[in-house]
Amino acid sequence: MRIVWKHAIPNQHGTRCLMLIAAIFFSVIFSTDGWADEIIPIRRILDNAPSLAAHLVTFKGRIETFAKAPPGPFKACYMSTRYRALMTDDSGSIEAILCGKHIDDQGELRVGDIVVVRAVLEVEERDGVNRVITAIGVRMERAQ
Repeated sequence: MRIVWKHAIPNQHGTRCLMLIAAIFFSVIFSTDGWADEIIPIRRILDNAPSLAAHLVTFKGRIETFAKAPPGPFKACYMSTRYRALMTDDSGSIEAILCGKHIDDQGELRVGDIVVVRAVLEVEERDGVNRVITAIGVRMERAQ
């Protein structure tokens, strides 16, 4: 008994359609701006804040202030000490909330250190004109 599959090989139209679907799928999956992987200037984060809300971003900056933050209505750091840091680069500054002490092989991070921060951006609109942008730190390490 011999079985012949009439439609086993897609016709030319079907192949083009599958290729188009695959191209759209891969372009959507792999066409990210790389906000989480590439180090971007703080000004770019601030300018694009509404579209980056709740997204992971990576930036490099100098620690201007670094102190314990009182418990507050922050979503991060449920069981750890919160630290509030003001980070600056040549293009601007951003406030970061970081969880736990940040220590590496060179010791504790201090004001004046250049660090790379990976954080989720929290954007809060106030009175329709002003917005508060806070980076909720996922990771912070001394820059190389």
